[in-house]
Amino acid sequence: MDLCEHPSASVSNDKDSKGDAWAQFWDIQGVAAYITARKFTVVTLQFPDDLLREAKDVSKAVQDICARHGLQVKTFVLADTTYNSLGVDEVAAQHVHAQCVIHYGRASLSPLSTLPAYFVFTRAPLDCSRTAERLVSWAAGNGSAAVAGMKAVVVLSDQPLLWAVNQLRACLASSATKANLDVQFLVADILTHQLAPVPSSSPQPATSDSQPLDTDTQSHRAPAEGSRAGHWVAAGLQWDLPEGVDAQDCLWLWLGDDDAPALTQLLMTYSRMHWAMYNPQEDSLREGLPSEISRTLRKRNYLIEKAKNANIIGIVVGTLGVAGYLEAAEAIKKLAQAAGKKTYTLLMGKPSPVKLANFPEVDVFVLIADAQGQILESKEFYSPLITPYEAQLAFAPEGGLVSNDYRLDFDALLSSTAELSVSEREAAPRFSLVDGGRYGSAVDRSVAAASTALAERNPHVLHMPEGPGRLAEVRSAAEYLVTRRTFTGLETPFTGAAAKPVVKAIVGRSGRAAQYEDETLNNNRDQL
Repeated sequence: MDLCEHPSASVSNDKDSKGDAWAQFWDIQGVAAYITARKFTVVTLQFPDDLLREAKDVSKAVQDICARHGLQVKTFVLADTTYNSLGVDEVAAQHVHAQCVIHYGRASLSPLSTLPAYFVFTRAPLDCSRTAERLVSWAAGNGSAAVAGMKAVVVLSDQPLLWAVNQLRACLASSATKANLDVQFLVADILTHQLAPVPSSSPQPATSDSQPLDTDTQSHRAPAEGSRAGHWVAAGLQWDLPEGVDAQDCLWLWLGDDDAPALTQLLMTYSRMHWAMYNPQEDSLREGLPSEISRTLRKRNYLIEKAKNANIIGIVVGTLGVAGYLEAAEAIKKLAQAAGKKTYTLLMGKPSPVKLANFPEVDVFVLIADAQGQILESKEFYSPLITPYEAQLAFAPEGGLVSNDYRLDFDALLSSTAELSVSEREAAPRFSLVDGGRYGSAVDRSVAAASTALAERNPHVLHMPEGPGRLAEVRSAAEYLVTRRTFTGLETPFTGAAAKPVVKAIVGRSGRAAQYEDETLNNNRDQL
């Protein structure tokens, strides 16, 4: 994360000439009101790369309005996010002792662990009247088989379009009335523009499959018992279904860009729903679940089977800001160990194939990150990269309490209270769908005990006989890394060569390889 400090300064007259549209785009008044109401004096402004060019002007505008209210604010600009630009970079903000983070652009709205945050989603152009007429005419058309038999259409908007949800809701209602359409349009709204840190708490009990799964923000959990029926929360959006209307009776319509991270999360999580996608910028409308999502889900199922066969698991912590990441890592570790697997925990910002290639012994990596920051395409990685939900499916015993709906967050992992029975694991063997091999549900305890006998006696012996004419040597993990994974040079006793004596550094040869400066030119070429 790059930190750029902007000292307090007044906004220039050029900034005033940009008008109210510029201020509304950046929500200058809302950001200033949030800061002044809480008396924050050290604030970080987090920008994605495509919005970074306006960071200086936005920072000055916020400082100017806060100064008018008698509050001097020091601002820092955060760029080149450590982990994921959709998540709040609390680690970089703490380096400058910031009291809050103002996040610009698309956001995953994952629960925070240390610092409060205010979100500015910016604004994309949207003609609400034209969009409403397009959607209503499509829904009323005889050729739209997707809407036939549906009781309602749930409109889920991309975050840059959330500024127009109220106007869009009114236009849809008006257009539906004019067209005598009996299908109700339900426009989802943003759940919140600000988040407070979530205190560490014990996992909540798991909910039944009939309840909607919450992938959201403040509690980041499924609706608790007693919450109003029909209230849904997903990907930072919230909406209410009419009484007597089930989610399966609705058409879920996405409004926005086709490559939005929130859309991927929604499609993966609720792939069993009826879907349609409309891009107002391109005026393109598609019905049904995209083929790439179905293909991705099939691939994820294949990786789950590979994770079941894995022996060494790498737990990659890709965030330090999402609340519950430590509990999630510990839960995966316990699941893997109960399944007879070894685990290693790695802290890594922006995991890449090059970084993870440094750990060739790991069979499968489990990435703990915010829901919209998961890496689903992993064909460039040497070892598969799976989500915590996939790890739970792979490591939990048959019949364990695992949600049937695909999840990209690790909330279901924290809320699961399934107890792992070792005796049940050992009793039921498993046949791999990947290689056709037969695997026990857990490592044979007798074999495991025999394999660790030498290590337990390590303080007393150096070698133990392993068989006729063979010796088993005791080697710790650190020693293994030094002798097998660390380059110690070619002139070492390990290669059979004698170590060279230490000499002082001297001036080396200079020139080209064809002829160095200390070499004399000969005419051997002419003699040939």
